[in-house]
Amino acid sequence: MAEKTGYIKEIGSWVIYDACAQRKKWADEGYGDFRVAVNLSAIQIRQPSFVDDMRNIMQATGVDPSHMEVEVTETVLMTDVEQMQKTLQQLREMGVHVAIDDFGTGYSSLSHLKTFVVDKLKIDRSFIKDLTRDKRDAAVVAATIAMSKLLNVTVTAEGVETKEQLDFLRKRQCDSVQGYLLSTPVPVDQADKILAEENSRTQSNLRTQQRAPEKNDVSVNSTEAVT
Repeated sequence: MAEKTGYIKEIGSWVIYDACAQRKKWADEGYGDFRVAVNLSAIQIRQPSFVDDMRNIMQATGVDPSHMEVEVTETVLMTDVEQMQKTLQQLREMGVHVAIDDFGTGYSSLSHLKTFVVDKLKIDRSFIKDLTRDKRDAAVVAATIAMSKLLNVTVTAEGVETKEQLDFLRKRQCDSVQGYLLSTPVPVDQADKILAEENSRTQSNLRTQQRAPEKNDVSVNSTEAVT
């Protein structure tokens, strides 16, 4: 609807600003090294001023660019290959991470991974849904993960809903997953609570690891947080 009415630029800018401001707030509160992702539409990313708008928003909010990620689909990338290459490169040069969303459902081609230099692939949920029952889905997912490792691109599996799916992905060293098995979408106030609890656990683990050794303890240097 926003694209049809012409308000997508204004709405898109508001969404990006809100996401950047929220990530900066979490950073100020000491909440971990993670990224907030924003989905981009074809109209939004094709705006001539998009890169400048993104830069200005990050400067205005003070967010660390490496804490932000933009997600674009293969279909969006193919609307104007030359322009998309330039835009994605400029975003990455600013420190923003770039992910291809719903990978495998658009103009699927391995050449895209050469044409568009990205940081992450997000395997579409349509391949995850039956991967424990359909050998073809399992083969596609396993091959995508293996290929991404060779290209130094991280992989996220979308739509993980069962322990069997999670076990399959873990065994093949998928970098991350998202789906109802882990959590439903949550509002900001609930996300605040989750982050606070996780931060508390991390700090507790650090204190345990860094405590002074007692008489019969083995002395070990460790400052690595358990997550």
